[in-house]
Amino acid sequence: MGMLENQFNLLDKLFEEWKKTDSQEFGSDSHFAFSKDGIICSDEYGKNNPKLLFIAKEPNAGGVYNSDIFWIKNFLTDKSQKKSLFSNRIVMMSNCYYNTDLGYDVLRKISYMNLKKTAGSSRCNYNDLNNYCANEERRKFIKREIEILSPDLIVCCGNDVKRILYNIFHDNINYRLICVKHPSYFFISNLAYKNDFESKIVRKRRK
Repeated sequence: MGMLENQFNLLDKLFEEWKKTDSQEFGSDSHFAFSKDGIICSDEYGKNNPKLLFIAKEPNAGGVYNSDIFWIKNFLTDKSQKKSLFSNRIVMMSNCYYNTDLGYDVLRKISYMNLKKTAGSSRCNYNDLNNYCANEERRKFIKREIEILSPDLIVCCGNDVKRILYNIFHDNINYRLICVKHPSYFFISNLAYKNDFESKIVRKRRK
C-alpha cells in the first residue's frame, strides 16, 4: 500500500468517527451535512513537492447541504462551478508557493481542511465555531487530521483559524505556519494580498 493510499484510509477512518460525533449533536437538524476534506488529488499531493495545507473555518454550504461535496476539489471536475474571491486567492497563493502558472489545476498539489465540518453560511457564527472547536473530542480530530496530512507549511485563512489552532495545540505547534487575511477579504487588492503572502513565506523559509 502506497503512502498516499494509506493517508486516504486513515482520513476515511477519522471522518467516520468525526461524523458520528457530529451527528450525535447535529443529526436532528434537517440541514445536517458532514463535509469531508483533506487531500485533493492522491496522484499529486506531496509528489516531489512540499506539502501545503490551507485551513479555513467551516464549509460554506451556499444553500446546498450535501455530505459528499468537497467544495474546493470540485473545481477540478466541475468546470461550471462558480469561482469566488476565496477560491481565486487559494489558487493564487498555491501557484505562488510552487512558482507555477497552472491556474486551478494547481489545486491537485495541495490539501485543504475546515476546522468545523458541519456546513455554515457566507457569514461565520463565531459562537458556533468556538463551541465546536472547544469540544475535546473534536480537538483531537483536528490534530489528527493535520498529523495525517503532515504538511510542510500550514496557511491559516484568517486570524480566527490561527487563534483556534494555537489554543488546540496549547501554543506548541510543531509545524511551519503562516496566517493570511481571510481570502474573501475584499478591502485589499489581489496584488497586495499576493505580496503579503510572498513576504510571509520568504520569511518562513529563512527561519
